[in-house]
Amino acid sequence: MKRILFCFLLTGTVLCTSAQKPKDIVIGLKSDGSNICVHAIHFDKIVKNYTASPDFRHIGLEFVSNGIFSENSNKGQLGIYDTVSEQLLWKIPIDYNQPKEVLTNNGVLITEGTHKSYYDYTSHDKRWSNICYVGTVVHTQADSSDVLLGYQSLGNGSFTGININNGSELWTAKIYHNISYAGCKSLGGSRCLIIGDKLNLIDSQKGLLASYDINAGVSDSDMNVSESNAQGSLLAGMVGNDIYSVPMLTNSNVITGLNSNVCLKDSSIYFSDSEKLICLDYNLSQRWIYNFPNNLASHSILTANGGNINMLNMGHGLRNSKIERGIPFMASFNSKNGKLEHIKMLSDNKCIIYDAVVYGDRYFFLSDKGLSSRTVSDTASVRYSWDNKKRGWPLALINDTVYAYNQSTGNFAIICHDDYNCPVISSDAYVYMADKDLYINSKFPINDLYRQITQTADYVVVTNGNLDSWIIRKSGVPVMHFNKIILNCDAKDDKLIILTSESDICITDIKSLINQTNK
Repeated sequence: MKRILFCFLLTGTVLCTSAQKPKDIVIGLKSDGSNICVHAIHFDKIVKNYTASPDFRHIGLEFVSNGIFSENSNKGQLGIYDTVSEQLLWKIPIDYNQPKEVLTNNGVLITEGTHKSYYDYTSHDKRWSNICYVGTVVHTQADSSDVLLGYQSLGNGSFTGININNGSELWTAKIYHNISYAGCKSLGGSRCLIIGDKLNLIDSQKGLLASYDINAGVSDSDMNVSESNAQGSLLAGMVGNDIYSVPMLTNSNVITGLNSNVCLKDSSIYFSDSEKLICLDYNLSQRWIYNFPNNLASHSILTANGGNINMLNMGHGLRNSKIERGIPFMASFNSKNGKLEHIKMLSDNKCIIYDAVVYGDRYFFLSDKGLSSRTVSDTASVRYSWDNKKRGWPLALINDTVYAYNQSTGNFAIICHDDYNCPVISSDAYVYMADKDLYINSKFPINDLYRQITQTADYVVVTNGNLDSWIIRKSGVPVMHFNKIILNCDAKDDKLIILTSESDICITDIKSLINQTNK
């Protein structure tokens, strides 16, 4: 019996290792056209993506089962690859429609239906499996203390903390989400906020410490739909540049998202909902409160600037899509005592601000009236401007740093917003740079834009829709042009993990690539 088992294990190991092959590949070109080579591991089966452990020791390779790569390849196998031994340790069937796997330094957490299961890297043993919805992993300095936070049941608000290393249930608490759910906000260490129908202070090791009542959603009386039974799934996601609370509830008649982001400043928590702006300490004790008039506040953005908390109220909530709620306004409050310093209505009646970016006290924002720019303390009347016939419809504002390739110079222009400029994506396939006076000073074709994949201290890896990729300096000066399609890339210090469309995994040092370009 032992001999049969040994032969089975040996055969399984051969099957894993036979699907891979070490080789040197040409990853890029120098300015003179000569090759830049790196060591890589090639896999026979198509790899569509990967996830790396925090220490970069293990990589979860997402293999496609049907051998055909597409964004809709939903079934496949997750392969665990050891970067030190350069061996594929084992593979397991996986459904890519489920939440993405999470790799720790000791094992991998996989969603299997309603369960989260944790597998050991070396033995492939399933250490544990528990029911968990909407799981969030709280990492600590000690791997053995990593905690999975999530719902045991969506219907009764049963929320739990699970020790990832051994699967033990550390605690349970009632955290309801009938009106809203906006995920988890770290407060440092083992403490975090879970934003549901209340603000909930959680210690990942100990459980629920305190709660504070909020009103981030309201029943929409115009819908004439029965009350929700609180079953279904939860989504806390990005819409434009803002984080919304979005409960996806059966027969829901709720307008949700009537809240701000969590703003942290000087050991204080600032948060607004449809009724009030509050300042809390890190134990959720109230320091001050400012109550809004009825039906004024809605979804908003809070930022700390000097001694003030600035607020942009965007005049909408969410019910499948953005829906008018409240009236857009800008306001500024003293961060110490909550005194209202400035307030300016941005519309005479209901109006939706669809997107906004902020730098210091300068705001750029989009509404159906056009683009506007102002500071919180501006007293002049609100001015909107945009020539739809000349430039198409403004679709969104760019909140991150992107780069535009200049065909004539070969360099990359930095595109970002600041207190003077804001990039606007328009329906005519251009990005327009608008200044604070709403004049257009330049434009860039969308096809020339490159987004950041990853970065190190001095360099950025950028890509144009994964079709063309470069390593550039943060100033925009190109350093190396990849001659492969780069599907994914991660950086840790100066180390890079690179996945190409040819199912090659490269683990290299960025300095060695730069040195090759200089030879």
